[in-house]
Amino acid sequence: GFPPNSYDSENAWIFFDYTCQADSGGELGCHRIQLPSLSCAEALVTRIGTMETDVVFERLPWDEELAAAARVGDVTHVDGPDLKVVAEDLAINRVEYRYFPTDSCALVEQCVGGAGWRRILKFTATVHNVGAEAMHVGPVEAEDPEHNLFQYNACHNHFHFSDYGDFFFADAERNFTSKQAFCVESTSRFSNNEFSPLTHPYSCRFQGVQAGWVDEYHAGLDCQWIDITDAALSEEAEPVSLGFISNPDQFLCEGALVRDEAGDRLWEPSGLTTADGRPIERPQCDFVEDWDVNNEAVRDVVIGSTGSFVTEPCQDYHLGPLRNCDFSEQLDGISGLAPESAADGAPAGASEAAGENTPFTCAAGQSVQLTCDLTASAPQVIRICEYSEQLETGVACTYSDALANVTVTGTTDVSFQCPLVRDENEPGGAFSLYTAPLLPEDEAAPVSCAAAP
Repeated sequence: GFPPNSYDSENAWIFFDYTCQADSGGELGCHRIQLPSLSCAEALVTRIGTMETDVVFERLPWDEELAAAARVGDVTHVDGPDLKVVAEDLAINRVEYRYFPTDSCALVEQCVGGAGWRRILKFTATVHNVGAEAMHVGPVEAEDPEHNLFQYNACHNHFHFSDYGDFFFADAERNFTSKQAFCVESTSRFSNNEFSPLTHPYSCRFQGVQAGWVDEYHAGLDCQWIDITDAALSEEAEPVSLGFISNPDQFLCEGALVRDEAGDRLWEPSGLTTADGRPIERPQCDFVEDWDVNNEAVRDVVIGSTGSFVTEPCQDYHLGPLRNCDFSEQLDGISGLAPESAADGAPAGASEAAGENTPFTCAAGQSVQLTCDLTASAPQVIRICEYSEQLETGVACTYSDALANVTVTGTTDVSFQCPLVRDENEPGGAFSLYTAPLLPEDEAAPVSCAAAP
C-alpha cells in the first residue's frame, strides 16, 4: 500500500516482510519493480544466516513495583485519545538531490516546487497516541460527496486522509510550508501499560491510531519532505527550524465524537475545499482538555547550501564502499580527456575558470574510460554522480544512483556512461566526482585519474 518511490537506501529496512514470497508481484503484491528469486525469509537464511532459540518464561504474581518499572509511555488523558508529536523523530532527517520528471506524482501533488533536479529535506514525522483510548477514524469511504473527508490520489492509487498535518522549514528570508494528507494508521507500539493493547485493527483501509501506538512516516516515503531547493541557506551551515504541526485543522477527534440519537457522527464545515472546489466537512468532536499543547514540535537542523547526506560524516554502523556517507567532492584529478569528447564541443575536463561546482564534461551517452591511481596507500572509493546544470552543482548521489562506484587499490580502471540529456535545462554531458576512504577509520586521500586515449 505504500506509494511508488517510498523507499531509499536508509529506510529500506521497514519494507522487510517475512511473509513475502518471491512471486508476489503486481498492484497488491510485495514487489513493485521486479520479482526476486528468493522469498524474504529464504534470502535471510541464504545471505545472512539465522539463529533459533527457545524462550522459557514463568508467569509471576502481580507486583505493583515490578509493573511500575515495566510501564513505558505517559498517559495524558484516560477519557479519550491524545496525539503527541514525537519531537525527537524530527532529528531523523537527511538532504538529498532527486530528479523529478514532469509526470512525477510528487509534482502533481505539489510536493516539490518544479520539475527537474530538486534538493529536498527528508525527515521522519511521528504522532504518538498518549491518551487511553484509540483515536478512531474508521473505514475509508470511497464515495463520500457529502463530507469529502478522504481524497483519492489517482497518481498514488490510494486514498488520503485530508489535512493530516503541516510541515514547515524556516530559512533566513521566508518559510517553506507543506500541508500533507496520509493514511492514519497504527504502525508501532511505543507505550507499554494497561491502556496500550498488543494488537489493533487499523490500516490504510480502516484508519485510526490505537492507544499507546504511533503513526510513523519515515524519512524516504514519497512526499515526506520539504523542497528546499530555493531556500536561502548559508554556506556556513547555520541552524534553521524544521517543524511539524499535527491535526492543525481538527479533523482528527482527540476526544469524544459528537453523535446523534441514532449513534451516527455529526459533521460541521471545515472551511476547506477539495482541489475541485467541493467543501470538506469534519466530524464534530468534544476535545479533551489541552488536546493541542503537544501537537507541535520544532527542531533546529544544520544544512549547508550544497551537498547531501552522502557528504555528511558517517555514523558508527556505516561501513564499506557502498555506504552513503563521508564522501567529499573532488574538483580536479582527471586528465587527458580529449577536447572532442566534451559535450557541445566544449573543452573536456574541469573548466579552467573553475568555480567550486564546476563539472567534468564528456560526450552525452558515450562511454567514459578512466584509469585511476592513489597518492596514498589506504584504499579509496570513487563515486561518479550526475551534475545539474540548472542547479550548478553535483548531486552527491547515493550508491544506487551512482554512474560508477569503484574501490581504488593501486591502478584501477573505471568505466561509466556519460550522463544523457534529461530535459531542456539538463543537457547531460557533465558529471561530478566524489571520493571517500574505503573504511571510515582510514585517512581520506585524493585520487588521480586519466582518461583512456
